[in-house]
Amino acid sequence: MREPFNHWERWFLPGLIVLSIGLRVVFLSQVYDNPFFNNPTSDAYYYDAQAQSIAGGDVLGRDVFFRAPGYPYLLGLIYATFGHSYLTVRIIQHLLGVAALVLLYLLAHRLFNPTVAAVAAVLMALYPVLMYFEGQLLFDSFLTLLCLSWLLLLCHTRETPVVRRWLLVGFLYGLICVTRPTFLPFTVPLFGYEIWRWFKRAGKGKALLVAGALTTGIALSILPVTIRHYVVASDAVLISSQGGINFFIGNNPKADGYTARIPTDAGASWEIAEMSLYVERVVGHRRTPSEESSFWYAKGMEFIYHQPVHFAALLIKEVLSVLECDGDSEQPELLHVLAVLTAPSFITGGVLVCRPTWSARDDLCMESSPRPHCDRIRSHVLHGNGDVLRVRPIPAARRAPALHLCRLCVGCFL
Repeated sequence: MREPFNHWERWFLPGLIVLSIGLRVVFLSQVYDNPFFNNPTSDAYYYDAQAQSIAGGDVLGRDVFFRAPGYPYLLGLIYATFGHSYLTVRIIQHLLGVAALVLLYLLAHRLFNPTVAAVAAVLMALYPVLMYFEGQLLFDSFLTLLCLSWLLLLCHTRETPVVRRWLLVGFLYGLICVTRPTFLPFTVPLFGYEIWRWFKRAGKGKALLVAGALTTGIALSILPVTIRHYVVASDAVLISSQGGINFFIGNNPKADGYTARIPTDAGASWEIAEMSLYVERVVGHRRTPSEESSFWYAKGMEFIYHQPVHFAALLIKEVLSVLECDGDSEQPELLHVLAVLTAPSFITGGVLVCRPTWSARDDLCMESSPRPHCDRIRSHVLHGNGDVLRVRPIPAARRAPALHLCRLCVGCFL
C-alpha cells in the first residue's frame, strides 16, 4: 500500500526535479553545436524520416513497418505540433526522462519506503547514460516512461481491481509492445501469472474477467497496426518485420554476440533493401516482408539445430557478458561531458556504500545488522553508481527501462 509523503519528501522530490532539469539544460547547451545534433544517423535517421512523412499527412504509409511504429508516430506528432525541430524533440524527451524519474520515485515509494525511493531516484537522476540517450532520436525515453507507468498502474490495479483498470493495464502493455516488440514474448508469462493469481484468490469467474480485460486491452493497442499492414501491403505482420533478421544476426555461424553483422557481403553495414535482394536471390522470387522474416527465422533455427554446441557456446558467452562494461556509444566524447556533470553521483554512491551498517523496514527485514555477504553489491554501486545490470550484447540505449528498476533495487539494498 502507498504510504503518505513525509515532510522531507515535500521538498526533496521537487528539488530533485529541479536538479535533473538543470543538468539536462547544461547538457543540451554543451551538445547543441555537435555535428550529430542536426544530422541523425542509423536508426535515428529512419525514425526522423518516417516521422516527417507522418507529420506531412502520410499517416498510414505504404509499406510494412520494418521497425516498431510506436516511437515514429510519437515523433510525427511532435513534428506536426511544433514543427521539424531537433531541439524541441530533445527538450520533450528530456522532460519525459524527468517524468520517468518521478514515476520511479512513486513506484519505489509504493513498493518499499521513502528512503528506498529517494536513493533510487537520486541514482537515476545523476546517471549520465540515460541523460545522453534522452538526447538521441531514439525510443528509449518514451519506452522507459511507458514501462514505469505500466508498473505503477499494475500496482494500483492490484490494490483496487476493477475491469477498466485491467483493460488499461493491457492497453498500456500493448503500447509498450508496439514501441518495442521484444516485450511480446513476456506477455503470456506476465499476464498468465496475473490470471492464475486471481484464479487462486477469487475463483474462475474473476480470473476470466481479468483475462478478458487484459486481452482486450492489448488487442486494442496492437490490432490497429496489424490491420494497417494488411490494408496497405496485404501482408500479415503483427507489429514489425525486423524480428527474423535480428534473430539470425544473433544465431548464425559467424555471430560473435556483440556486433550486428550479417554473414553476407553486406557485413555490418547492411541495409534493408540489400537483405530483401539477398532473400530474392536465394529463393528465386520476391517475397513479402513477413515471408522474409520467416526466411531469416528459419536460417537461425537451422543453425541452432545443426550446430547446437556452437549455439550453446554463443549463448553462454552472451549470458556471461551481461555484467560486462561496454562502450557502444557512437559519440563517446559526449559521455565525457556527462561524466563531469554527474560527478556528484559517484560521490553519493561512495558515501552510501561506506556505511558500516544497513537498515530496512520491518516488512523487508526483521532486524538491522551488518551484512558482509552484500559487499559485492556495494562494490558494484561504488564502481558504477548503481549500474548493477550491464548488458554488453545489448546497446546501452536498449536497457534504459531496466536501469530504472536496477536503481530501485540498489536503493532497497542500500
